Amino acid sequence: MRVLLIDDSVIFIKLVKHILTKEGYKVSEATNLNRALYVLKNDKPDLIILDIFLSTDHGFSFLKQAKEDENCKDIPVLVVSSINKP
Repeated sequence: MRVLLIDDSVIFIKLVKHILTKEGYKVSEATNLNRALYVLKNDKPDLIILDIFLSTDHGFSFLKQAKEDENCKDIPVLVVSSINKP
């Protein structure tokens, strides 16, 4: 199973990638939306883990583009955030 991990926190990416790789997943990573869109189109993942609030971008714009693409619209997306406000 291929997972695309999108987050601007290098620490979060390293931690989650280590855990998922140890469990046998192939993990691609992106720290910005341009890289995420490139990986999405060139190495279609089975699951996307998306930080919705990136420092330079907004995860909602990636989500919108991904769901409008016929080849990617059915890929499940797990949305995460480190914001601790309601």
